[in-house]
Amino acid sequence: MSSKATLTNLLQRSFIEMMKDVGTSIPGHILSFDPDTQLAQLQIGIQRVDVAGTTFTPPPLIECLVYVYGGDYTVEVQIDPGTEGIIFFSQRCIDAWNDTGGVANIPILRFHDFSDAYFLPGLRSQPNAISGHANNGIRLRNKDGSEYIWLKNDGTANIKTGTLTIDADVIHNGNTMQTGDVIHEGNLVRTGDTTLIGNLNETGVFTLTGTIASTGAITAPTVIGTVDIIFGPAAVSGIGHVHVSAPPGNDSGPAKNP
Repeated sequence: MSSKATLTNLLQRSFIEMMKDVGTSIPGHILSFDPDTQLAQLQIGIQRVDVAGTTFTPPPLIECLVYVYGGDYTVEVQIDPGTEGIIFFSQRCIDAWNDTGGVANIPILRFHDFSDAYFLPGLRSQPNAISGHANNGIRLRNKDGSEYIWLKNDGTANIKTGTLTIDADVIHNGNTMQTGDVIHEGNLVRTGDTTLIGNLNETGVFTLTGTIASTGAITAPTVIGTVDIIFGPAAVSGIGHVHVSAPPGNDSGPAKNP
């Protein structure tokens, strides 16, 4: 019985040692990343133990593929040294596939080898857990949550950032409320009501179809309106006003039509 138990233990020990070189998946982090090739150097995040019982840090894994979500349309995220994630090991050699894509040949008979690692960022240890996780809809955000694009589960959306630049034509359907000053360069055509809190400065032609209400100043070289425009506390009509000269030849400015 003793000999049989010893043989069983030996087989178990041999199997354990063999499995140490079989790669499946393991946590790790980025050491370096090349955004042009999307290849990275990785560090396995769990120490290994050799046959003598000594623990050691596994050597870095080099030229590893990094997962980028999507196809022709992708979600591009910043990958920095220290970014945590999960390291997977392919069941076959991926060297040829990495070079050609499609269905590649097998240049080397490797199985679950550490040389065939690829990295999926996003798996986080507790020290690197996201602070202020809203768990509401979808939010693209920076680490501290000070900037984000947020589609909420109540059907609303919110964008918070320093400067938002849009390089495209913009079509807006609905009402617009602006708090603060608006500086616009070029022609502006508005159809519908506009409520403005603050000043509006126009350097081009201002064409208005509808009503604009402002608590601040509106400045424009030319104002074209298809409705009447009322000016100032005296409620002077833009269409029905008159100009009074006193004395003759000196225009006193617009006044109500008596």
